[in-house]
Amino acid sequence: MRLREKVKLLQDNVYFLNVNHVITNNRYEITDFTKLYKSIKNIEGLGFLEEDIQHLNENLGHIFNDKSDRVLVDNEGLNSLIKIVNTMRVKVIAVIQALKESIPNQDENSVSIKLPPYTDLSQVSTFVKDIDKILNQSLINEYKSTVRFQNFDTGSSWIEIVLENQASVLFLGRMITSAYNFLQNQYLQLKQSQHTITALEIDSAAKQLVLKALEDNIKTQSRLNAKLLMDEFDINGNQNEYHGQLSHSIQKLAELLHKGTEIHTALNAPEETKQVFPDPNESRKLIENTVKLLPENPSEDQGVQEDTVQNDE
Repeated sequence: MRLREKVKLLQDNVYFLNVNHVITNNRYEITDFTKLYKSIKNIEGLGFLEEDIQHLNENLGHIFNDKSDRVLVDNEGLNSLIKIVNTMRVKVIAVIQALKESIPNQDENSVSIKLPPYTDLSQVSTFVKDIDKILNQSLINEYKSTVRFQNFDTGSSWIEIVLENQASVLFLGRMITSAYNFLQNQYLQLKQSQHTITALEIDSAAKQLVLKALEDNIKTQSRLNAKLLMDEFDINGNQNEYHGQLSHSIQKLAELLHKGTEIHTALNAPEETKQVFPDPNESRKLIENTVKLLPENPSEDQGVQEDTVQNDE
């Protein structure tokens, strides 16, 4: 989760960290208890309230885990609950402030990119070069844009870049969607076939012919996806050099997505921009499933082919 997403999660839930109550028959009824409970559970995954939540479960479990429609407590229970919830709220507010101070203001044309779980610095270097080349060779005409590095997301594997206009961000969003579709509908199936053929004990020459045919099919399918994207954005289909570069970008994006890359729009992006990017939650599920389905191929870590050049149109 990006730091910005953590800030938003905390901001969305801190308001409900209050023990509102009314007196009912000499006892205290906790109003909006469900919202209080859900807010604590939403924040729990971030980890910094672990001790407080443990205290709730161990000492006030009869209240905190009450599943009844109306939660009634005595004076001692009310005061204990108020004390621990107030402590949690103070901590949440402090964390929000600390996180906001550690990240710059977000440009609405920024894009967050999550690195795969790399362990070698050379892999990180290749990844950044791949992303840079994908963007430079794919964004042309009115979608052309400089790509500015904004910041590393402290304590995570995310980086933020900024494009100079919304048109380029919209094109990038559609290209990422195209790469997801290619990954899900063609790339995985063809790569699985390659792994199956590689494992077969058959004549080496015949095996190489089949593997080459599968690799050619992957390139063909990526070119079809690139052509659809070009048609969608009214880019001249006769630009064969650009067509090849875009298809290679889509294929390389699919490979990176398979490895664990995520690419999300800014949290404050216009709704039109958010709509063209894949849904973050669905994207995470797809990536998790693809990683399980297909073992990683070390040969895919070579980066974007050096014979692809940036189109200056």
